[in-house]
Amino acid sequence: MSTALAATIGAIIGALISTFGNWFMNKQKYENENAQADKKRNWELEDKQLAEAKEKENNKIIAYNKILKVAGEVMVVSSTGDYTLSHFRIKVYMDIIRPLFYENLHVLDRELVSKIRKIDAEIEKMNYLEDTEPEWLSYCAQQYDEILALIEAKYLDS
Repeated sequence: MSTALAATIGAIIGALISTFGNWFMNKQKYENENAQADKKRNWELEDKQLAEAKEKENNKIIAYNKILKVAGEVMVVSSTGDYTLSHFRIKVYMDIIRPLFYENLHVLDRELVSKIRKIDAEIEKMNYLEDTEPEWLSYCAQQYDEILALIEAKYLDS
């Protein structure tokens, strides 16, 4: 009977060790599969983010192309007799350039958007006061020239 008891105890211990071994192996396999799935998800997320960033950059370059093309075709800023002031053609800006800016505002850099809004605020002030001063027009011209310079600088950085 003692050999039968020893065999039974041995079988129980063997079964416990086998069960524990299987549990441990399954746990390792599960953790490994989860780690692989996380890596795959992260890679897919990074790929998606890179594709979105590339698309946004392409849209930005397309917008810059349109802006520079129109800026070369129409004259918004001209010199006055006084070399310290420039004349800003509000009607040309409002009819041709501004709609182009706002069509692409969501892809433009914040610095450009800020300058566009400064021009708009200055024009609103002139409309409200129903007056234009040469300094106000010169300020708008300066902001517009800075916008074009920033866009051209972006091309050099690309």
